[in-house]
Amino acid sequence: MVAVADDAFTALGQVPDPDDAADLAAVRAAAVEALGPAGFAEEYAQGQRLDPRTAFDDGDH
Repeated sequence: MVAVADDAFTALGQVPDPDDAADLAAVRAAAVEALGPAGFAEEYAQGQRLDPRTAFDDGDH
């Protein structure tokens, strides 16, 4: 979801506010620690293939 968030901000031409940026950095650091750099890179690449507009769509809309 870090990649989806990064891509969403980019698509909107915006950057996260300081609180959101800190949250994203903490999530990124925890993911890298849990998955290792290579594992995180693999998962991040998967996230980049998702469309930020529909990534959380459960199909019920």
